[in-house]
Amino acid sequence: MRIIQASPSDPTRAIEHAWVLGAKAIAWDLREDCADAVRAATAAKLRSDGWYSVARDPQAAEEHPEWMHAPECNAWLGGKARPDHHTLVAPYISINNREAFEYARARLLDRVIENDWCVRLWLSDIQGAPSGCGCGNPSCRSWDNSPGPKIVEESPYDLPDRFFSEEFFESAMMAIWDLDRPVQVSPVLCPQGGSGVVTGGVEEPDGAAISCRGDLPSAIDYWPELLDRFRSWAGSLFVPQLGILLMCDALGKDDPVYGSPRQWPVLAHGHYGTDLFPCVEPADAEWFEHCLVLLDAPQTFWPVPAPAGYEPALRTVNA
Repeated sequence: MRIIQASPSDPTRAIEHAWVLGAKAIAWDLREDCADAVRAATAAKLRSDGWYSVARDPQAAEEHPEWMHAPECNAWLGGKARPDHHTLVAPYISINNREAFEYARARLLDRVIENDWCVRLWLSDIQGAPSGCGCGNPSCRSWDNSPGPKIVEESPYDLPDRFFSEEFFESAMMAIWDLDRPVQVSPVLCPQGGSGVVTGGVEEPDGAAISCRGDLPSAIDYWPELLDRFRSWAGSLFVPQLGILLMCDALGKDDPVYGSPRQWPVLAHGHYGTDLFPCVEPADAEWFEHCLVLLDAPQTFWPVPAPAGYEPALRTVNA
């Protein structure tokens, strides 16, 4: 079955896409008012799901820069890098930061409660910010270098026993289970790519300002272990499927190294496992009989200067 993900601000466009692609449901962004969109979908005989991006929170990032991530390497800034200034990845908050974790969980639960029609939720951005190590790679998301108390103290370099995205998901599920209605939740994970990572028999290009080496723990240990742990949830009553983000353009994967144009989503799906529910851009929906087609799931990120007194958990360096 195909599902559309969309902003509820333009339900007519989303419904038209659903009809063209043969979708049976639309996942509306719960950060916006969904009432009119849900009514329109019901009239069109389409099921309404919810979509929620946790760490990508422009409002919280602006109001609480202390919740944001400062990459350990600042090569992603190119010639603008300054060794005496910390630069943060907007518009993402670090949900390993204890205050941000508690805020994000409460905000998510509020939106699920307020949208009482939502009995199926697609939960994205429970990993770190893009360019997490500072390489510039949009799929480098294993890191957190925000100041303050942490949910999980160890970084991917330390090969931790617990991962902060795992902690967030389990904590959110415990809260959702206490609701007066059953809600199925499908987490959507972004694969960790980079130079040296082989996907479908093809070695990935850098996709970064500096070499995002595939032998880093984030690529060879952290990401595969994270995927295995979340797989243990999939197929249960409350977690029917595990989604994987396969956005060819947004993740910079439309590269001739993968063969014919736009082949990375197909190669990656086969590589990481066809049990995973592919979440793709409209141009790639034709390759998948079952997929979530993303119309409004931006992956853009940009640098903002850290406020006075900001001290990241690990020192930022030039490379």
